[in-house]
Amino acid sequence: MQVIQRTESQRDTIYWCLVGLALVLRFVWMGDARFFWDEATFMGMALQHNIDGEWAQYALKGTRGVVYGPFAIWIFQIYLKIGSLFGAGVLFYFYLSALIHSATWLLGMIWLKKLFHWMPVWMIAAAALSPFFFHYSRMLWDNPFLIELTLLLFCSGWSFVQAPKVWKIALAAFLAAASFLIHLMAIPMIASMGIFMVWKQKSWILKNALVVMAILLGMAAWTYPYVSILLQSLASSDTQGVGFGAWNTKFLEGIFVGFAVISHLGGAYFLGNEAPLWITMLAHLCAITGIVFGAFFLTGLGKALLLGKSVEDSDRPLISFFRIYWIVLLIFAYATKMGGHPHYFNGTWVGFFLLTAWSLQKFLKSPKVEFKMVIMVLALAMTGILNQLFYHHFNHGSRAKHQGVTIENQLQIAEELIEKSIPTSGVSFQDAKFSYLTRNFEFLTTYLKFTGRDAELMKDSDTQTQQNARLVWADDEQKGAKKTGRIKLVY
Repeated sequence: MQVIQRTESQRDTIYWCLVGLALVLRFVWMGDARFFWDEATFMGMALQHNIDGEWAQYALKGTRGVVYGPFAIWIFQIYLKIGSLFGAGVLFYFYLSALIHSATWLLGMIWLKKLFHWMPVWMIAAAALSPFFFHYSRMLWDNPFLIELTLLLFCSGWSFVQAPKVWKIALAAFLAAASFLIHLMAIPMIASMGIFMVWKQKSWILKNALVVMAILLGMAAWTYPYVSILLQSLASSDTQGVGFGAWNTKFLEGIFVGFAVISHLGGAYFLGNEAPLWITMLAHLCAITGIVFGAFFLTGLGKALLLGKSVEDSDRPLISFFRIYWIVLLIFAYATKMGGHPHYFNGTWVGFFLLTAWSLQKFLKSPKVEFKMVIMVLALAMTGILNQLFYHHFNHGSRAKHQGVTIENQLQIAEELIEKSIPTSGVSFQDAKFSYLTRNFEFLTTYLKFTGRDAELMKDSDTQTQQNARLVWADDEQKGAKKTGRIKLVY
């Protein structure tokens, strides 16, 4: 027995080291990180609010016409304030983003492991090697903050249910409000955890009603300015596809395929159609990790929803939470016509992860089979991450819209625009799908000027202003050259 425990402990140590390695990989070749339309808009809004000396009241309007909360803008405003202390370059914010995401995610997973001692550490390692979590941690975007906030919300709520304390319910309330102020996809976790906490600790909450009311009123006051804006946007004619309308099976993806984001299922999304066949096939091979997790998730979901009196006492609280969570998620997914796009699961992934982990430790009884499966899953997960990391680096990004031109390449273009005195309005594009770069260059050139770097760039520039330029793929002029994601300006 002691030998088995020692072996398991040694394996867990290796798995934790793998978690650390996965998080370190997020900082490799940061210049290859994605910088897309929304990211530039967020950073541009944050920069403008800092220049105006005010805090944002709301963020972007979503595709359904719903206005999202300002919490992510506040974070980016703080990023920029930190960077302004020493004139940081743009890449500093990508490193800072990866650091914040990785540190808070690791903190949350360690807390989750302490709450559920049975949780397989190798699953934490597999999730750390998710291509979605990898790329989202390197993005200056609002949605990825839900990955960590909802994780910490679950942990604080579950810890409160186990041993109620004022600080725990206060922390859970803060995390719920912060998540709500980022994206409405946090609502399923907020609602289900709130219901679960009240149900399990009703007597404590009633006994401490004044304190609880003070906490809730404080959070209500904090979110009220945004709530009033949100209600106006929901009432506007621009809001599309929200509400209990006609039947649409698309919402089923939202309640059944969330396990994909902790695996490599769909990871080829970041490669696009232009990647070499062998790169794409390797990405699809690594998607086996999703098939494994999906099988156990569906098994666990069926057991959790259908098990009756045969449930072990130790499992009853978790089973109860799963039932609440998937009822809430079902209602929310149907009302919002939530689909299966990976970023929708940033606010719901914790439930999928926990149910999959519970199912694995509950129904996988053979240590030999488990060990072989673990080796396969982790080997494929690491292969998938390295496949994407090396491809995007040596291909200089990609021509796929989901990854696109690297931030390093965009910075080179922005500096050239400043040096040649070319306004962003004077830039045209060979490839229409990359017209979003106009917004990117507006932010990048504004930031370079804001930090004073334009003086150095302009010092030796030609006094004659070049009014127009065209962005083209840098390798298209060479016959037989590999079609990389690099762009360049031609005059």
